Amino acid sequence: MNNDWANDRLLKFMLGIVQHEHLGVAAKHLNISASNLSDAGKKFRDYSGLRLYWETSFSAPKSVSLTALVGGDFRVREAHREAVTAALDALEGYTQGRIGGNHPPETTGQFVTAKFEHDTARPVDGYVAPELHTHTVIFNATVRTNSENRL
Repeated sequence: MNNDWANDRLLKFMLGIVQHEHLGVAAKHLNISASNLSDAGKKFRDYSGLRLYWETSFSAPKSVSLTALVGGDFRVREAHREAVTAALDALEGYTQGRIGGNHPPETTGQFVTAKFEHDTARPVDGYVAPELHTHTVIFNATVRTNSENRL
């Protein structure tokens, strides 16, 4: 494998050039998009003492990473993206919001999440291996059926 490929990917990662997108039904209700994400983040930082988000990672097997990244088969990379989206769509249906008091949680089926796709592992002894994976941040935010925001 050509190490120039790995060095290029590492440079892009260090410069912050990574693909990202924002998902979730609640993102639309909370008016969160790629263009105003930094402003939206302030909503989540103002709640001290609360769990603001959960981090997850979806990693493709090594053979898939090699086929997609080194072999250049874009279809495999797109299949990884679709699999991550399908997993998040399934998870979103279980989202609940707490109402407070002596009320049971309400299943809202809506959350806000951001996806960040990477194509390299951390360097080991100066070598950066191809590794297709997607990090996600699932924010502790939802919208109730009565349109009340729960942050």
